[in-house]
Amino acid sequence: FTKASDYGIVQALWDDEKIGNPFDAYDPEVVPADEVSLGVREVTAGPHRFGLEIAGSNAKSRGTFAGLDYIRLAPAK
Repeated sequence: FTKASDYGIVQALWDDEKIGNPFDAYDPEVVPADEVSLGVREVTAGPHRFGLEIAGSNAKSRGTFAGLDYIRLAPAK
């Protein structure tokens, strides 16, 4: 995720199901966040949908925007 002064609290979704914990993307500066783990999922063949929803806002934030730098998929150990 990216953090910024006008970013909200973000919830990641996989096939419309919440995954991971809500992420507070507020920061006074625009900065990349540390990598956020969204847990382990079994990915079956076929189409899937990844999404983000705004779950709220930090009291210091000036907005509810969100920024995503990348998604890293890795085999489970």
